[in-house]
Amino acid sequence: MNVMIPQVYGPYGPMHTPMHSYVQRPPIPSAPIPRFLPHQVARPIASGSPPFSATSVTEPKESVEKTIADLIAHYISKNEHVSIEKVINTLFKVYKVGSWSDLNINDVKNPYEDLKPLSHLVKRHNGLDLFIEVYKQKRVLLTLYELEQEILDNFQKTSFNELKLGPLQEHPAVRKLFSLSDKSPRTTESTEIIGLFYDYTRNLKYNEQVDFDDFKEYAAEKFNEDQWTDLGVVFTSFPYLLQVRKLTIELCHYIIREKEYF
Repeated sequence: MNVMIPQVYGPYGPMHTPMHSYVQRPPIPSAPIPRFLPHQVARPIASGSPPFSATSVTEPKESVEKTIADLIAHYISKNEHVSIEKVINTLFKVYKVGSWSDLNINDVKNPYEDLKPLSHLVKRHNGLDLFIEVYKQKRVLLTLYELEQEILDNFQKTSFNELKLGPLQEHPAVRKLFSLSDKSPRTTESTEIIGLFYDYTRNLKYNEQVDFDDFKEYAAEKFNEDQWTDLGVVFTSFPYLLQVRKLTIELCHYIIREKEYF
């Protein structure tokens, strides 16, 4: 069948070290009913949507799988986040049904397992969500650029586009973690932030408290950005930076002392 896609609107570290040295590859879920995060769950179609027939619709499995694959490709082409909710709700609109119970698909008992494009989408989301959560817990200094590099390494991809989930910065968990706006964030590495923090604190007096909000403004200005969130950087522990600064100063003093013997 020729599918007309309706117009819908969905919801949308320290020094860089290889993530695989301490994080196992996220397991592929095998439970009959997948577990979703809130932004993934398909909700009933709103009452304001066009009325659908109360009778059920029967479709061949191959046709529905092709429709799902086409929907995923459609949202990727529009550079949008490919959420499970968005794909399923649009699928229901295509077939003019309100739920899975109204869509009878030949040889399909559990659509989340039996429809391959949907099953693969669920597994990719579950794996990525788990990885982001682990990455967030293990790092105290995170950058969006390094997160993407770790994801590519962990999932053995050369480009995030290969995951077929839309842009990384449009992922709800990533947007929330980095407080991203619609502006594309700067490609920033953690070593740049550590070095900039060291330069910033060099002018502080002994035992003077560090104003981290002022440092954020300082960093944004140094990188020619409007605000801190444009850097694509998150700290979960500013004391970590203070410890790094202390170790850096001690190392510099050690090097200076050692030079006296040569």
